[in-house]
Amino acid sequence: AVQNTHTDCVVADYGGFSGIFDISKYIQNNGITNPVLVSSTDGVGTKTELVLSVLGEERGLYSLGQDIVGHSVNDIIVCGAKPLYFLDYVASSLITSDNVKYLLEGMSHACVKNDVAILGGETAEMPGVYNTGSYDIVGTITGIADSQKMIRGKENIREGDVVVAFLSSGPHTNGYSLIRKILLNY
Repeated sequence: AVQNTHTDCVVADYGGFSGIFDISKYIQNNGITNPVLVSSTDGVGTKTELVLSVLGEERGLYSLGQDIVGHSVNDIIVCGAKPLYFLDYVASSLITSDNVKYLLEGMSHACVKNDVAILGGETAEMPGVYNTGSYDIVGTITGIADSQKMIRGKENIREGDVVVAFLSSGPHTNGYSLIRKILLNY
């Protein structure tokens, strides 16, 4: 699943302690004249508790894998960056190969849809730190933008510019502590 996300800019397969992405090849292929890298780290947070309780581990982890990629992509496209590659971090009291598989399949699915390579990741099994059945799922994404074409808020957004919004299919990133609190009180 991870190899399906690799583009011709990925220099090495997974397995080492770092991933390698040929940024010069990407710049040449896409004609970017003033390249800047844009990065963000985000976590799924307490959404894991609700999703796993509703969908179970297989479907829930697959869904959360997609969610963390979506969260990460959204964090950098708002300034006009094109996502290039993604790194994941997954921690739990117990990590099984099946659970990693479900997560990576979800992440890979979302990465392929967004033309993003999974460049690497980390799994950490930490009994005593995490409650049984709980996960910390985090993603780091790096993208590229032309510094002359970036969206920079007040610096280049002017009166008369058009804002396009899309109807959400539901809550996606934030607010799950409140959502869980509301659901637990019903």
